Amino acid sequence: MSTPALKKGATPYYEETYDKEAESRRASRLFSIFAVLLVAILLLWIWFHLPYLFVKGVDNPWKWFDRKSDDPTRYLDWLLASLGGVLLYVLAEVAKWKPKIRTKEARFRENTAWYISTVLKGPIIAVVVLWLLTTLELKIGGTNGESGVGVDFANMVPIVLTGAAFILGFYSRVARTQLDEIARFLFRRAWALAQELFEVAPREAKVVFEKQLQFKTDPLADVTWTADTGTIDASGLYTAPKRSETATPGTRVLIRAALRSDPSISGVATVTLVPFKLVAEKTEMVYGESQQLSVEGAPSEGLDWEYSLGTMEGFKYTAPSQQEAEDAGVNEVTITAKRKLKEGEKEEDRKEDVDSLTIKLIPAASPSG
Repeated sequence: MSTPALKKGATPYYEETYDKEAESRRASRLFSIFAVLLVAILLLWIWFHLPYLFVKGVDNPWKWFDRKSDDPTRYLDWLLASLGGVLLYVLAEVAKWKPKIRTKEARFRENTAWYISTVLKGPIIAVVVLWLLTTLELKIGGTNGESGVGVDFANMVPIVLTGAAFILGFYSRVARTQLDEIARFLFRRAWALAQELFEVAPREAKVVFEKQLQFKTDPLADVTWTADTGTIDASGLYTAPKRSETATPGTRVLIRAALRSDPSISGVATVTLVPFKLVAEKTEMVYGESQQLSVEGAPSEGLDWEYSLGTMEGFKYTAPSQQEAEDAGVNEVTITAKRKLKEGEKEEDRKEDVDSLTIKLIPAASPSG
């Protein structure tokens, strides 16, 4: 295909020419087409809902305000309303960009396909979103047991849903985002795989110096692992570095997993380096309950314990009674393990050799009746 000769006053436009007059004519033509379609859709909508305005003695076949929620005509109603919204949106876009033709910012010849696809896809997406919200009875906002206002689409009156269809059509990109959210809610794993998105697990963790921790992606993905301190192999097994001047207790390490097919898509996790780690099987305990704690990488000097309520016998911690907790005005206890002081050491010498965890105190479950 030969390249057309440059017209007088025209500037290069990719392999063709940027013809301001041609772009202006294309913009005017698009505006006219969309305006005519919008008027036609408006008249069609009025005809369906208010036919007696055009023909005397004709009853309203839709009975708009009395339609049942499962009336199949609602889909056509939504389609017309959302199509009107989409047409109004593309008209606004053409009007916004047409003045920029002379600055060569608007290329209607190049973007005509975008306008057409928006008009075609917008109403379909809007109808699908409303169908999902009403048929599956999804609610946006407050839920059982929580404060807030919930929006129940399944029980909305038809006029409100028609308005929602128009809004979803006008903000067609918002409608596509909403559809994406619904898909992620219903089919989280499939949606993540389709979007090539994933999370790194665990998101945050403590790792003792020179110890290891296995990371993985959820859902599983083919990724490249990197760590800014320590090492991590191809399977996601992280090995913490030795304690040093550059790797001290409390150092935070960023773990990154980048998709091999597209490194710009990645997930991250954070590791905190510690000299030893205090571990509890349960982070919630019933008042008066006991559990055995453990320490990963325990120092040879032994440990000193600090806690505000309850008792410690070796590594066994017993939670306080409910009365003791209520008298102290607390519903959780922080347990701190410190390395024992060596001979001649001061408290500040072991300020980094500590770890702690918090236990939430809860009442015992009432007997089922």
